[in-house]
Amino acid sequence: MLKNFKRFVFRFLPIGMAITLMLSACGGSGETAGETNPSSASQPQTAASADGKDPNDIVEINILAPLFTDPPDMNNEFWTEYQRLTRSKLNVEWVNSGDFHTAFNLRVASGDVPEVSGVPDIRSLQLLNAIDNGVFWDLTEPLGDFSKYPNLKNNVAANCYSYLSVKGKIYALPRSRTRIDLGVNIRKDWLDKLGIPLPANTTEFADALEKIVKSDADGNGKVDTVGLIATGSLPGSLQVAFGALTPQYNDDGGQYYPCLTDGWIDYVEYCRDLYSRGVIDKEYMNAKYEDGMNMYTSNRAAAYVMSIWNIWEQEQGSAKVQKDPVPEIVSLKLTGPKGDTGIQLNTGVSGGYYISKKVPEEKMLRILQYMEDATSQEVTDLAYYGLKGVHHDAVDGTPVLNKLGIAQINTSSKCVGPLAYMKYGKVDSAAGSKEYNEARRKSVEGYEEVGKVDLWGNGTLVSETWQKVWPKYENTFKANETKTVAGRMSMDDFRAYVDSLRNDPELKPAFKEFAAAYEDFNSTLKK
Repeated sequence: MLKNFKRFVFRFLPIGMAITLMLSACGGSGETAGETNPSSASQPQTAASADGKDPNDIVEINILAPLFTDPPDMNNEFWTEYQRLTRSKLNVEWVNSGDFHTAFNLRVASGDVPEVSGVPDIRSLQLLNAIDNGVFWDLTEPLGDFSKYPNLKNNVAANCYSYLSVKGKIYALPRSRTRIDLGVNIRKDWLDKLGIPLPANTTEFADALEKIVKSDADGNGKVDTVGLIATGSLPGSLQVAFGALTPQYNDDGGQYYPCLTDGWIDYVEYCRDLYSRGVIDKEYMNAKYEDGMNMYTSNRAAAYVMSIWNIWEQEQGSAKVQKDPVPEIVSLKLTGPKGDTGIQLNTGVSGGYYISKKVPEEKMLRILQYMEDATSQEVTDLAYYGLKGVHHDAVDGTPVLNKLGIAQINTSSKCVGPLAYMKYGKVDSAAGSKEYNEARRKSVEGYEEVGKVDLWGNGTLVSETWQKVWPKYENTFKANETKTVAGRMSMDDFRAYVDSLRNDPELKPAFKEFAAAYEDFNSTLKK
């Protein structure tokens, strides 16, 4: 209901009224979703803690943050402890993740920017313009050599400030996330049932999925299994196997955006083949992420590109449906036709935390200290596992979430502070056993060495021309891509169409800008 309300607000009401209603609906006043537990911030505490920090030095912060779950109760056990450890009182304005950028842009346009904004998309034109206009603090000098902020220096992903920097300056602190996240996950128990070897390359993957969809692998007496789930667009990660994330240049030295590369064309052709063989659902363009998750959990699909830590939930869900032993789902390392491995990595930075320039310098420095505290290993462990005996129990030395932990420890619990970098943060299941997670970790060995990062799509490489011009072409591109996959447009026609975009005079300056941004980015890595 809240999500539909926000869509109504943004679609039909004037900006000023939309902001007012959003603040009311999302708890921006701190009276609803953003309300904090007084016991965590205002009750008397001891004069000094073991680390020398004054527990009475409480900072109250208004934060705009994306929401991926139901709005949390800021009075619950997790948030009470989080605020105690970070010596904070948090007034969080939670905004549904799908509506976040609309809400954020409205706040920027109105000049009503919260003290801290946790922004997933760090390269939107609105954000970059806001930075140019001095809306946020330049943190380069306050951070200095990070001697006052060792956690923000040592507990974050390698090169994270290179990914976050704008014109060589730091305006944000990292929303730390693991580099290893997505896996091309497949039902190994179905492969074993049909006597199909574990696929090692994209050709074997396609053949295996076709055999599954033409069988009754799930044992329901029907041939109705979806091979590879695609939700609204083509399945991610596989494009890496076709070289789509390998920089490709034109004769002028310009660098193509990935969807205009030869590798992407090959990837589209591969998906076209999957579609024609019945591997991809015919109505995939109308499906949503939630549909894909439900489809996999309810035992209706063989493969899904998703976060690896979701596998435990998928296995348990499938076991309930099929009433058989828990199935085995594995993540594949698929090699493409030219030797690329189909593994897409994250940067280790999923957006950034920006501090409004309206915040006085003294409080800005105190917020930096909050961010430093939030990047400790203790707070990070709390965000992933909660409190021992409250949210989890130790099983063979490994924290395993209980019912309360599953309810309170989730994606949203990681959206109000940087946190320390967790290599296996999207691999380990908080509900899985030590043995289970060790097996998952072993399955992703080598991912960081062979995988690639989408520097264009995640906003590391910025082209102002692309951001301004591409929206005019984007819908037509997606429509032609879909028609090509569905067999309603020939591959020759699609190649000719892509070639026309490569030579479009409006887009060509963007390719030069991407090339320059790529060179600048590589130079920051060498510093």
